[in-house]
Amino acid sequence: MENMIKRKKWLNGKMIFVILTIAPTFLHLLIFWLGVQIQSVIMAFTDYETGNFTLWGNFAWFFRNLAATNSEMGLAFANTFKFFFMSIAIIPLQIFAGYMVYKKMLGSKFIRLALYLPGAIGGIMMALLFQQLMQSEGPVIYLLNDIMGLNIPTPLITECAVPMIMTYDVWMGLGGGMIIWLGAMSRIPPDIIEYGKLDGVGAVREFVSIILPLIWPTVMTVLTFSLMGIFGASGSVLVFTEGQYGSMTFSYWLYNVVYKNQANLLNYSVASGFLVTFATIPIVFFGRVLMNRFGGDVEY
Repeated sequence: MENMIKRKKWLNGKMIFVILTIAPTFLHLLIFWLGVQIQSVIMAFTDYETGNFTLWGNFAWFFRNLAATNSEMGLAFANTFKFFFMSIAIIPLQIFAGYMVYKKMLGSKFIRLALYLPGAIGGIMMALLFQQLMQSEGPVIYLLNDIMGLNIPTPLITECAVPMIMTYDVWMGLGGGMIIWLGAMSRIPPDIIEYGKLDGVGAVREFVSIILPLIWPTVMTVLTFSLMGIFGASGSVLVFTEGQYGSMTFSYWLYNVVYKNQANLLNYSVASGFLVTFATIPIVFFGRVLMNRFGGDVEY
């Protein structure tokens, strides 16, 4: 009997400890996630000027601004899709770079150094270095204009802001992406590669018929996450231009509204966020279905 009482006291003390441990996390979730989500829903259906309920007003504002001629919203979505498709387009380059390092081909050490090096330096420092390289008096512009005789407009930060940011993102994205694909290829059993060599499989056939099918689950995962962030593709706009010089994107527009506390646009921005979130769901679903048609899970 005495042992049961001691056990009950111990269990009660343990339960109190567990409750006190998880209570801060639970309160944080209620306040900063659930509370924010509820407030966002209320704002999306509230007219800013009158404070009254509106079913369509804030959403209609989004579509009017999106369809307006030379609107900032239209430019923001155009740039968003540019950055998104750029992030998709560099995936084959990342896979190829990873394959070269995986097979230890000629030049793989240089590629590994050139692509790993940016990751070892802080993002802000790399952005400052890139800006210095691309300035009017920088070595890149000197090489292109004075030596090669091209007519590249300068300064690039104002004349070619979006292409400049995309170039920087490709440079920075190749290294990180290569690590993902190199890790996926490293999981392939060496016996499979050896069997291919015994059958006389060349490098191209090995990559297309062996490597690519075996890393296809990783390809599907990366593409799925890319589709989930289709409307959040923003590139390095914050670091380089802060949305100026025609480089505004949708995600940066949302950030700018909140950061500058533009109260007259807050309700509209919340409604816009709701629309693109719901638009992302069918995109991801059909994208996943399409990818499954070309290959599924692989076990080895």
